[in-house]
Amino acid sequence: MSSFKTLPEMLKESVKKYKEKPAFKVKKGDKFVPISYEEFYQRIKSFGTGLLDIGIKELDHVGLISENRLEWIISDLAIIHLRAADVPCSGNSSPKDIYFKLSHSDATAAILEGEKQLINFLQMPQSLPDIKNVVLLEEINLFCEKDEAPEWAIPIAYVENNKISKKFEKAVNNFIRHQNTALFLSPEARKFLEQYLENKRIQKISYLLILSKKLFYKGYTLSIKVLISKTLLKFILFSIFPKKVRNF
Repeated sequence: MSSFKTLPEMLKESVKKYKEKPAFKVKKGDKFVPISYEEFYQRIKSFGTGLLDIGIKELDHVGLISENRLEWIISDLAIIHLRAADVPCSGNSSPKDIYFKLSHSDATAAILEGEKQLINFLQMPQSLPDIKNVVLLEEINLFCEKDEAPEWAIPIAYVENNKISKKFEKAVNNFIRHQNTALFLSPEARKFLEQYLENKRIQKISYLLILSKKLFYKGYTLSIKVLISKTLLKFILFSIFPKKVRNF
């Protein structure tokens, strides 16, 4: 009969027993790369350290909005190691579903898989003032200058040869046709977009209607559709894996 009382106890014993043996295999390109028990445990400790650094503590509830993947398991076990509780939501959860689960669980933070989940989080029907931190598992695409991009974003050029870039033009056209639910822009990219729309004589009223719905979150007002990264940074903290690791 097992003497383990908790999952962390079981994991530590498994790491001692199977240290260099593969715990998981993750697909990278056309190959599956093994992740050893030791590496897996170190990733959990690193992520747990990051959660500690942003203030996650014992008995806190943390939303975990992601599809099934290695990072989901790492996040889950890191939260458990802190004696906190995760509130799992499918990566395809709607804004209403996310709001329902996070509000009823009194969550104080949310871990989001990537851009899709961030958009749905920001489109919740009401704000959640108890959410103090948001952590991204993947970088999001941000139209900005390369040196403007924060650590949690992949910069995409919005200007090429003094003209709108092909990627930005495609994204804007899809956005206007409601095929894209959001554009992530730097302040300079937004100014460029406004001038572009004016030059193209796109009806300002349609553009204003797109921007008419507002998101009120902890004293800040953001458009649900067009989000400015610098404003976003004022109230959402995106954590990265820290270099220093704390032992649990």
